[in-house]
Amino acid sequence: MKTFIKIFILAISLTVISACATGNTQIPEKYNLDRQLEQVSTIFKYGITDWKKVDNQSLLLQRGPGEYYLIVLKTPAMELPFRSGIKFSSTGDMIRAGLDDVILYNGANMKLSYPIDRIYRIRGTEQMLAIRDQLTGETTDGQKEDSQTRKSIKSRSINDKGIDI
Repeated sequence: MKTFIKIFILAISLTVISACATGNTQIPEKYNLDRQLEQVSTIFKYGITDWKKVDNQSLLLQRGPGEYYLIVLKTPAMELPFRSGIKFSSTGDMIRAGLDDVILYNGANMKLSYPIDRIYRIRGTEQMLAIRDQLTGETTDGQKEDSQTRKSIKSRSINDKGIDI
């Protein structure tokens, strides 16, 4: 029995070490939006009214009418499309890029943390829809975007899922 416990602890330790040894992950180029959006290092946690998944590595936060933020994660979160609530690991009243995590709970109620790589401020609903469409490759009406023609953006609300902070 003691041998089994030692082997188990060794296996867990090696798993943790190998996970840490993977080094920096490269963020896909499509998330380099510095020329289009203002990158910010922090946002206030309080006052977030809604959130919506963009894809497996980014999500939108809404803080009142027309005030949006794009959160880009360091690694893809495969559970993101299936979650109805998110949490942040922040201490205090700020969410910080590079320091805080988006926390999801999987089907087995295990806590999964995804570090925040970047935060971008989005000015208005139209810009939010344009950025979302750019990242997903879809237009506002849900159709795949044709690179030759881009349909005009229709204004719509981000109401999709609640936020648990």
